[in-house]
Amino acid sequence: MKSRKGLFSGWKEVYAFTFEQAVSLKSFKITTIGVALVLFLLVGSINVILAVKDKEKEPAKLTMESVVFYDETGILGNNTPVLTNDEGEEIKGIEYELADAKENEKADVLEKCAKKKNCVMVRIYEEEEYVIEMLVPKDCDVSKKSGKELLKSVENYFKINKIMSTGEDVDTLMKIMMPVNISRSIAGEEEDTLGEEIIKMLLPMVFSFFMYMMLLIYGQSISKSVISEKVSKLMETMLTSVKPYAIITGKVFGMCTVAIAQFVIWVAAVIGGFFAGDVVAKAVNPGHDNIVLEAINFVREDAGSAFSVSSIVIFVILACIGFVMYCVFAALVSSGVKRAEELNGPLAIYNIIVIIGFFMSYMLPLSVNTGKIEFINYIPLTAVFKLPVDVLLNNVNNITTTIGSAIIVVFTMVLIIVTGKIYKKKVF
Repeated sequence: MKSRKGLFSGWKEVYAFTFEQAVSLKSFKITTIGVALVLFLLVGSINVILAVKDKEKEPAKLTMESVVFYDETGILGNNTPVLTNDEGEEIKGIEYELADAKENEKADVLEKCAKKKNCVMVRIYEEEEYVIEMLVPKDCDVSKKSGKELLKSVENYFKINKIMSTGEDVDTLMKIMMPVNISRSIAGEEEDTLGEEIIKMLLPMVFSFFMYMMLLIYGQSISKSVISEKVSKLMETMLTSVKPYAIITGKVFGMCTVAIAQFVIWVAAVIGGFFAGDVVAKAVNPGHDNIVLEAINFVREDAGSAFSVSSIVIFVILACIGFVMYCVFAALVSSGVKRAEELNGPLAIYNIIVIIGFFMSYMLPLSVNTGKIEFINYIPLTAVFKLPVDVLLNNVNNITTTIGSAIIVVFTMVLIIVTGKIYKKKVF
């Protein structure tokens, strides 16, 4: 085998060999396809289950033909109640009657109600709290679900009358009932929209979590791959023709490509399962509204300057570069290990570093003023988690993006060189 003179000469061959070796494993194929199928079916099933649950929660058809109100509180007054549904539309097709509690006994009113077809009695009285009770005669053909639906409308009507009984005018009552919202903003700055607030809260958490899990899972694979040839003594032969830096670069890049490709397949399975499940859900329940889709559309329409095409491209590139950097670090901690059984200690160090980077990048911005934690985007271990999201949300300028990205790339190159030196010393 002819010796290569360049520092990184031959890394492409190592990359191709590592990638082909990893994807050809039966365990890799089974895991990738198996997990993708499980995710597809799981996400799709959740959509269908939610649609079925929504169908069960649909308002029941009111089967009672008449309702007699027995109000012992006097809050309903002398006016015959007018009930409405959740949409504020008047419920029609039911005869309402208001019995005077002062002149009639409860038993007499109930007996009178029992003589009517499908008539129920609604009693309202006061103990330590207001109680709305439905009394259904024995021969009345009214389902429990229908009764609960009616009671819900009665409750809403009673609440309105309870407030109106204070004697205040409508405008005053509206002011009393008006909700109070608190907000904080810096003078001179434009306040964030609701959509911007939602994505600024959720996106860093989601991205950091997925990056964190990928690094923990695939860091072990990188470490095992780096020491695999040491056990078989194959590395001694490879180092005679390829520099250790090229070997580390090729192996790490190869394993990273496999990891990213596997992750993309799983994400595609989740998205495919989600939309396939939504189609089935709509067939099961045409009135089903997908909460996730509604939330996504709302955030997208109200996201301000976030999610531009250029920011998405840079986000993907930075996420991949950051993933590679941590994978090189996984190779570094395992480069001094000669046997697989000695890998637990170095992997523990790697996991601790990943955890520190994850928590610093996510928790620190929540507890400190945003302007004071700009330095996180210049520290490689934390920038990997924070900088891509800041770019996607348009929270950083081009200078910060360029400097932060350059620091990550330079730090990765330094890690490769250091790893290569340690790697070669431990082989010979």
